[in-house]
Amino acid sequence: MSDQNLWGDIPRMEKVESPIAILKKQALYLGKMTNNLLEAEVKIHSNSPNQVRADLVIVAPTLGGYQVQIIRIQHGLEIYPVNIMNIRENKGFSAADETSFLSLIKECLQSEKVQNVIKALLIQVDQSDVV
Repeated sequence: MSDQNLWGDIPRMEKVESPIAILKKQALYLGKMTNNLLEAEVKIHSNSPNQVRADLVIVAPTLGGYQVQIIRIQHGLEIYPVNIMNIRENKGFSAADETSFLSLIKECLQSEKVQNVIKALLIQVDQSDVV
């Protein structure tokens, strides 16, 4: 029996943040910014052995867990390029790297339609304890 390493040199990991990790951080920010009146979740799905899909969803816990899907991403085993869908505006994009992904996600989250969803949910959450 041979005792030699047949793997060769394992490549060093680059310092790259995955799209899912970036979305999870943004989900935490929403909760902090709204004193947890609104939360966000990243729901991960596997389309196939070689595809990962994740949805960024805003959740209003005091409205019975009401959810609004904001963004969908999809990528292969290699995390970039990643396809991005701004669900609220029905627009798709592709990001070749982390920098372009951050820019496109910022554009989606700050879009008028997403901001209007947040505003509408906050108004309803604020009034939910009055009813």
